[in-house]
Amino acid sequence: MNKKITSLFVILLIVTFTTSAYAAITTIVYQSGPNLVKSTEYYQYKYVGYIQLTSAYNDNGWSRLRGYIRYYIPNTDKDTGRCYTDWSLNGELVSKEITFYDTLNPFAEKVRFEYGFDSVPYGSGILPFTISTPIAEAFETEIGK
Repeated sequence: MNKKITSLFVILLIVTFTTSAYAAITTIVYQSGPNLVKSTEYYQYKYVGYIQLTSAYNDNGWSRLRGYIRYYIPNTDKDTGRCYTDWSLNGELVSKEITFYDTLNPFAEKVRFEYGFDSVPYGSGILPFTISTPIAEAFETEIGK
């Protein structure tokens, strides 16, 4: 009887691990109209980040001109750096996608995902090249493991 319970337990563990380990988990980190930032995790190892934006959309009073995404693990050299979209100066939809692989170290810190925008007040007609510093926002979230 004890062997049957142990065998059943092992089978349940295997089924649970294989079904959850191979699932892709997509997190919409930010969305406002066509402006979107998302991160997809595969196998608790591979991460795909995506950002898209257009300056033509009034995003809560802001015109998003450019954006970036970044994956990194604190206290390691694993860092994509800020990966920027092209500028959206005439309302075109621009996007960027990056892939990041986690470390196999089970004691490493969690993967961090960061994104941000270069923005000006919507309808102001200001371009980022005519002012010294456009408004920059950065956001961060822990993902993975």
